[in-house]
Amino acid sequence: MIPRIVALMRTCAALTLDIVERFRLAMLIRFGPKALDAKIAAIGMGNRLTPARVQQRRADTIVQLVREERAASTSEEISKASRLLLQHGLWREAVELTTPTDKSISPGDLSEAAGDLIIKSYDVGVKVSPSLRAILQNLWRSKKYHKAYALSKAVAKSEPLISELYALHYAIYAQPNSNLLGRALELLKTAEEKRQLDEVRGAHLLVFDYHIRWASIDELVAFFETYRSEIILDTMRSGTLAAAYLKRLVSEKRYAAALQASADLLVTEHKSFASFFRLRSIETTIAAKNYLAVDDPRAGTGDAYDLYQREAVSSFNQAVGRFWQDLHRFAETRGETYFNIRVDEDERDLLLIRVKNALKQGVPISCIRIGDGESYGFGTTALESLDNEIVPPLLERTAQIFEHDHPARELVWWGDHIDTANKEVLRSEIESAILNADIIGTPNIYRLCRDLRPSPFHEEMQGRGLCHALIETAGLLRKRQDTFSVADERFNHVFTSDVVAHLAEISRRVVVVGPYPESDIVDKLSLSTPLKIIQIPPHTRIRQAIEEGKEAPGTLPTIAMEIAESVTRESEAGVLVLIAAGIWGKVFANKARSQGAVALDLGSAVDYWMDVKSRSALDAT
Repeated sequence: MIPRIVALMRTCAALTLDIVERFRLAMLIRFGPKALDAKIAAIGMGNRLTPARVQQRRADTIVQLVREERAASTSEEISKASRLLLQHGLWREAVELTTPTDKSISPGDLSEAAGDLIIKSYDVGVKVSPSLRAILQNLWRSKKYHKAYALSKAVAKSEPLISELYALHYAIYAQPNSNLLGRALELLKTAEEKRQLDEVRGAHLLVFDYHIRWASIDELVAFFETYRSEIILDTMRSGTLAAAYLKRLVSEKRYAAALQASADLLVTEHKSFASFFRLRSIETTIAAKNYLAVDDPRAGTGDAYDLYQREAVSSFNQAVGRFWQDLHRFAETRGETYFNIRVDEDERDLLLIRVKNALKQGVPISCIRIGDGESYGFGTTALESLDNEIVPPLLERTAQIFEHDHPARELVWWGDHIDTANKEVLRSEIESAILNADIIGTPNIYRLCRDLRPSPFHEEMQGRGLCHALIETAGLLRKRQDTFSVADERFNHVFTSDVVAHLAEISRRVVVVGPYPESDIVDKLSLSTPLKIIQIPPHTRIRQAIEEGKEAPGTLPTIAMEIAESVTRESEAGVLVLIAAGIWGKVFANKARSQGAVALDLGSAVDYWMDVKSRSALDAT
């Protein structure tokens, strides 16, 4: 009897709350914020109507009341109501309230529309910090970096700390050669003094990011030890940066420190983010154990695969893991594999010996890398012929891949769209490059661990690209009758400037195909071997890293085949061709190989020779 009475009381309380909430929101829309506040105060409810536990109910009620009450409201009343919603962090509802009933707004444009409302609120002196923070985070997660930066600048006078926080975030993306650690530390100091807790938390992680990229290893460790209590695993970003910290420790050969930090960080009450961190740091943890010879035999992809399948919630993601494992097993039947090249010194040494011998003996080699971006260079041949459970969800999204993802990549890479004829040439050349390559880097299980989320991969552009590229590459490799090797796609980071300088000593000539001018390359590599630079137009992200007037003009797709002809002319047996040219780099490597050269698709590794931190902190080493 008592449980029934309790249940009835809860139901009555919920209904009462719902009625009062509907009254409150009706007042909001009809009479504006001041009348609303006065009415609520009169009935003695105060702020008790806005606890977090009724947030969703309030949002649902708003949607219904917007439809019921909008016709009876003036534009000024609606504007006031939208600002109050923004003050409570209900930005989606604010957008719906102000959107004409005969118009629809796509999910992709929702945050941008909210950003416009936020700017209008600040223009009339109304601060809406909760919605501002939420929209900036949403834009950033959607990779709309320019939009987030523009919004933060627009409110700089009213929200200087939030504006500076995102200006520094944007600098990591748009100015990857700029060491702004001093500015980041000043931001942290100011946020702590003003006790703006949201910005303090953001500043801690931002400064941590800058330390990982720019500080000495001792300065980085000191910062981590000082702010250890603030660097907790309670968000995806904190988990990513913590994993990047471990990777930096391993790159500096601080293996024991990395293992200890990993154990310390995992002592957290946030179990879901601890799992996220464990996934993102699995490669580094394995590397540290192997380099310390803690385990014999050495750990490797099998351990990572087991962890991945334990943590993969989505059945689609589990199937992607099985697809990778099948490709791994197939690759082992066709030649040497280098899937553990970043965690096993023996594999790294084997690859370097192979490249050295090819240079000495005049044997041609093409080493290329296939990541999620290379999805741009594929059609759907394998997708349409493969009988596998991961295919149907991807086929359902082919329009999204070709009509949304590919144009978005063009803007990120080249700042402009390219014509269909160029795309068809690239697609044909990419297929040839994979069929001829001697070593093909593909997305590895460590990459799948790094990118794993509760949601299926196909729901995000990067995940769709990764799966599409993996399937099409596997389809081409299975057509081959010769021997070839498959490696981790990030084998390029094995080729540091010191390693390349050593390879140059046994080469007849070195050819560098990339965006940096000859003077910069000469300063960084200090080669005694004859050097030829074939300069290409830069990726949009690193344009600011190249001194004005020294960059190659135009966009790469429009002159790519001319560059390919230059590579062909400069290549011959015993020549080392180093390539940093994005997706077109696969094509140039194939051309170099056809003339007998050793071609290495190094991509962003060349940026790091030049002190340009062009990748995320987790990919920095």
